[in-house]
Amino acid sequence: MDTDDSQDVVSMWPFSPLRRSDPVGATDQKRHAGHRPHSVLGLIAVGVVAGCAGARYERGVSAFDEATAPVHLVAADAADSERVRAVITVRAGSAHDPVGYAGLAWTTAQAIADRGEAALTAVDGRVTVNVGKELVSFHLEAPATAETALADAVKTMFDLSGLSEADLAESKAVGVRWLTDGLASDTRRLADAAFERWVFEGHPYAMPVEGRVSGLASVDAGDVQRFKTARYVRPAISVEVRGAQQAQVIQEALSAAPARLYVDVTPRPVAPVKQHGILIVQHDLPATGLVLGHPLRLRPGHPDWVALAVGLTSLSSDPGAAMVDLLTREDAAFSIRLVSDQPQAGAALFDAGMSRASAFVANGLNPSELTETKAALTASLESSAALGAVSRSRLMGRAAPQELADAIRATTLDQVNAALAAHIDPGALRVVLVGRPDAFDGLTFETAHTTAGAGLFE
Repeated sequence: MDTDDSQDVVSMWPFSPLRRSDPVGATDQKRHAGHRPHSVLGLIAVGVVAGCAGARYERGVSAFDEATAPVHLVAADAADSERVRAVITVRAGSAHDPVGYAGLAWTTAQAIADRGEAALTAVDGRVTVNVGKELVSFHLEAPATAETALADAVKTMFDLSGLSEADLAESKAVGVRWLTDGLASDTRRLADAAFERWVFEGHPYAMPVEGRVSGLASVDAGDVQRFKTARYVRPAISVEVRGAQQAQVIQEALSAAPARLYVDVTPRPVAPVKQHGILIVQHDLPATGLVLGHPLRLRPGHPDWVALAVGLTSLSSDPGAAMVDLLTREDAAFSIRLVSDQPQAGAALFDAGMSRASAFVANGLNPSELTETKAALTASLESSAALGAVSRSRLMGRAAPQELADAIRATTLDQVNAALAAHIDPGALRVVLVGRPDAFDGLTFETAHTTAGAGLFE
């Protein structure tokens, strides 16, 4: 069967080994572009099905227009006249990994970035990539005199037609080293990864973005090419350019992206936490760590979302970065992290963590904490140096950065503390403790589970 020609009339999603039974998640924004003849037939079928379901036909037209429109572009003047910078954001993060292929999104992004880096090396340019649960961001930079080379590199990096197994070998090896040694070499990283694995069990967020060792072993060049074709579609891509004389040339370099609807991943129910659960992860580490919390059954459209986000980000030493994490996820969790380099610190960490969680909910923020957190958040959202914020908001269906900053300014202390009390339950927490076996001497729980940290993500 030709995967380019056979389409599901409901989602317009091509049949392929990577397909899931996904609902359509395209936004409702009108665009105008040429329509391919075979896609028109699919659109007619969509209209018929939608009509039978009582949906408005115009919504299908709007989604189709968006799918066939040029890739979204945001252009701005240069902060540095010597360099041209571009950030290409794609909604194709690790949550889109098909079952059995954990690590496919990460491997695909690395393959694209490697090709871009090779294309820009000769002109003193570079490409870095960041893979998240939902979004992938490619950061490109080149001298202003090499603007044409940067546009050419964009076209080259997203063309994976000649990809070979050898091209993937180093990236996959890096992923395996991270999953087996990198995570386990740092107490905080291992504790965070174990916490997400437990809290989001059965959910796409349960795995690190690098996937798992067995998943990476399953990935081959054909899988990467199919994933790129299926997920790197026009409505799922946004590019922000700074300092270019002809930003539209960089936009046009992305025109080969398929004109198909973005399809969200399978609905992802998160199991509620109804009582305390304790997991001890034993590993030979120099420090002992704790992460406790629970998933939040709260999506960004909820009226408490802004107030709760302000409260949660106050726990971070960098509220702006914590807000970015919240904004780029569909599902979030409340969490508190503690680390100690003292021997046998498990009992002390547990007591301190439980006390802090209870106090945080009972007392909430004080006025000075609220003022400092709001100042940090609004400064981050309004920073002229930030590149990619508009794309993140657009692809995740969030409020624009300035709109969110205004909402944060308007949030009151009573609203924040009421949201914390309403949505966080200190009597029902997942508690993860990480460290050497002797770090937990004297700490006994009838319901605690114990696992080895080595091989946790194999």
